[in-house]
Amino acid sequence: MATWAIGDVQGCSATLLRLLDAIDARPGRDRVILVGDLVNRGPNSLAVLRLCRDQPSLLHAVLGNHDLHLLGRAIGAQPAGGRDTIDDILAAPDRTDLLAWLREQPLLRREGRFLLVHAGLWPTWTVAEAFALAAAAEELIRSDDLTFHRRLRESARDDPALDGAARAAGVAAVMTRIRALDATLSLHRFSGDLADLPAGCQPWFDLRRARLGSLADGDVIITGHWAALGLMRKADHWAIDGGCVWGRSLCAVCLDDGRWVEIDCIDAVPAHQGRRVP
Repeated sequence: MATWAIGDVQGCSATLLRLLDAIDARPGRDRVILVGDLVNRGPNSLAVLRLCRDQPSLLHAVLGNHDLHLLGRAIGAQPAGGRDTIDDILAAPDRTDLLAWLREQPLLRREGRFLLVHAGLWPTWTVAEAFALAAAAEELIRSDDLTFHRRLRESARDDPALDGAARAAGVAAVMTRIRALDATLSLHRFSGDLADLPAGCQPWFDLRRARLGSLADGDVIITGHWAALGLMRKADHWAIDGGCVWGRSLCAVCLDDGRWVEIDCIDAVPAHQGRRVP
């Protein structure tokens, strides 16, 4: 039995199937956790969700920002985006089952010493606090709370002065959207290479190390979301978004022995994305 984590699929179903074959992932024996953004921007998000729904013993996930966008659109809390490729899910005859499966996925998941989250964690959270805050947000996701989904586009930060849907939306936005923070600990919309970080901004993982040091007991955070960061492996943080939907690669890492498997994208990604990364 092996447990694997796979980076952002974003509707690249053919590449996902090829990667699952490359790692010989088998239902009933192995487990695969998709690290958020299962859908959107790529060519076949519907096929990705159907594969996940039909292989519940094999495929699991944490939620990403595009997954939350889909759930928000489904209840009328979010407008369509100009580059959305999820309308086929919303029109599908089995949309109820597909969205129910997605809605049950957590924001944060532990697998042994690994913490899996789509984008990252707020610099001052302890692991226990992160799980407690995630649970409160997940409850609202599963209840289709309109206020929560409408607030997701607001600033991604944890503000203890807020409560209810307001704080939960900030927490969910942190876990699914955080990359760089400015000097006031506000989320910056930067998504490029580390070498091009705007003045005064730092990546969340450097701020976290500066404030809390290494995670306890050898914990490692595994994230996707930051395609321009590429594949990165540090003692306490593995980044595994290979930029598949941008024409690059899809990556899997084995949580049992540390093996990395990377394959080139074979899906017909939208022409405007080419091989560049935002």
